[in-house]
Amino acid sequence: MRAVFKTERLGEEAFSMEHIAYRSRSELFKYPFSAVKAGEKITFKVVLPRAIQCSGVQLCLHRDNCDEQKFDLFWLRMEGTNEEWWCIDYIPQDSGLYYYHFDYTTPFGVLSIRHNGDTCGVLSGGVHDWQLTVYDRDFKAVDW
Repeated sequence: MRAVFKTERLGEEAFSMEHIAYRSRSELFKYPFSAVKAGEKITFKVVLPRAIQCSGVQLCLHRDNCDEQKFDLFWLRMEGTNEEWWCIDYIPQDSGLYYYHFDYTTPFGVLSIRHNGDTCGVLSGGVHDWQLTVYDRDFKAVDW
């Protein structure tokens, strides 16, 4: 499926709505990509087509049985002339299971980047949140 967006600034730009905006198992998008210790910084990045005219991205995060919290990403940089990167550093304070996705704002409304079944986040079609495992800061693995 191809979507075409016409903008005054960019003229006509075509891109796939299956654009991969986030990959949970790539350190380019999530560092570190594994489970983290409570109090450890996690860097999340998403990349969006410039043609959608994104004006903001939010990390939407919740723990089991807790309300969702939203954190603004900051605009990081351009990738060529057609893509832009957004970024946030997040530090979970408590251990537990967290679930997250990203919302992004465009002239067309607020849309989501969600899991599409194979760790990738796409602009349409994803329905699931990713899971983030945060373990206790005092946990020590067995040293064989």
